[in-house]
Amino acid sequence: MTEAILKIYGERIEAESQKRSAVVATIFAPEQTDDGLDFCRVSIPALFDKDKSIPGVDADQAKELVVLFVRDIFAGFGVSITAEFNPVSGKG
Repeated sequence: MTEAILKIYGERIEAESQKRSAVVATIFAPEQTDDGLDFCRVSIPALFDKDKSIPGVDADQAKELVVLFVRDIFAGFGVSITAEFNPVSGKG
């Protein structure tokens, strides 16, 4: 498994109960399939049972697209982004 390169933290408020719940997306470094296609995996256990693989034409595009994917998914599920953290550099 590759290392985490970015974590995006969010919070979702349940409509009826007003209960707050944390949502964390962990984005992993780009990988290549056996066919040479680049992709990034993202884990969002609060929303999905399995990791999602987001492909790109190269590693840089895969990284860009996976971040856009997370932002779109968070918006679609009503998750407000609260922080971003790069575990590799230690910077938010």
